[in-house]
Amino acid sequence: MKKIIYSLILLFLIQNGVNAQKIYTIGTTANNKDVMKLSYTMRLYEDGKVKRQIENASPQCMALYLKNDQGNLYTFKQATINRKYIQMDVLKNDQKLYTLALTDGQIYIKDVCIDHSDIYLVGEAVTIENGKRTYNIWKNGELLSTLSTNRPDLDVSGISAICVNQGNIYMAGTVVWKDKSQGRRDQVAVWKNGELTHVFSEGASNLTEAVSIVVHNDDVYVAGRGAISGYNANVLVWKNGTLVYTSPERGSAVKMIEDGGSIYLLGSYPRKPTQLFVLKDFKPLFEIAEKESCEAYSMAIHSGDVYVVGGLVKAGETPKLGKVWKNGKTLYDFKGIGNEKSIWVKDIVVL
Repeated sequence: MKKIIYSLILLFLIQNGVNAQKIYTIGTTANNKDVMKLSYTMRLYEDGKVKRQIENASPQCMALYLKNDQGNLYTFKQATINRKYIQMDVLKNDQKLYTLALTDGQIYIKDVCIDHSDIYLVGEAVTIENGKRTYNIWKNGELLSTLSTNRPDLDVSGISAICVNQGNIYMAGTVVWKDKSQGRRDQVAVWKNGELTHVFSEGASNLTEAVSIVVHNDDVYVAGRGAISGYNANVLVWKNGTLVYTSPERGSAVKMIEDGGSIYLLGSYPRKPTQLFVLKDFKPLFEIAEKESCEAYSMAIHSGDVYVVGGLVKAGETPKLGKVWKNGKTLYDFKGIGNEKSIWVKDIVVL
């Protein structure tokens, strides 16, 4: 009898959502199919429903990142001011912490990492007057350092990913030969605490890019893409400077994360239509195929389940219809309000 009562109580708790996970996503909606006449609104969603409208946003104002740290939700949005200056606003639980901006230029944030409540941003700063471009790391709103190669033959050409592990700051990006006679051949590179540690020759081309960096058990993994043969770019993963994975066909990496001792990699194949894939420890876990082309922006792991956030792109149209997939199957779609035609859902947190 006690077992029956216990089972009924447990069933009641499950059905009423006690201790159930919450899925938070952040996105930007648009209310016009004409991209030149778009009006943007940014929203935070909980389980696919609008939890909070962040603000009415000007053109080119996009929600970019959503992060969790010790139960606190951080939102990151990039905005164009007076159609000239581009800045990043950082909020914690609805409260603005600070705005990262230049008085004479534009800031393009490429990745975000939070470690023990410290917020690290990496990206590019461009001075409007002379077009000078630097690749920087900011910590809690203050410039921490500017990346360089400290080599006479290489220049930094991009910065795209950051992670912090045991107090060390790891970054992935690209470098290019200063000798222009060799052509534009970007190479994926890694920095540790501001010092260039690795340059990968595999896949060097004008298609090369770094996407994610993960440190696990003192091993440094970098995911990106490069041209192994011809002009087609494959997904590539390096471990401690050695190439350990090459996708079996053309593709792009989207995000790599570590969870429970395993490495998960999200990417896409440019098939007709475009399909998504997730690898676990560099072995196929599942693919996502829809009648229309799929785009993915981010991924989260919770209790062994894999959540992918992105959308569908109809042939010949710019608007995207936001979606969340769980373990390769559609969990739910995002629905616009009123005359909204597009929803770009950029990041996901599962608590």
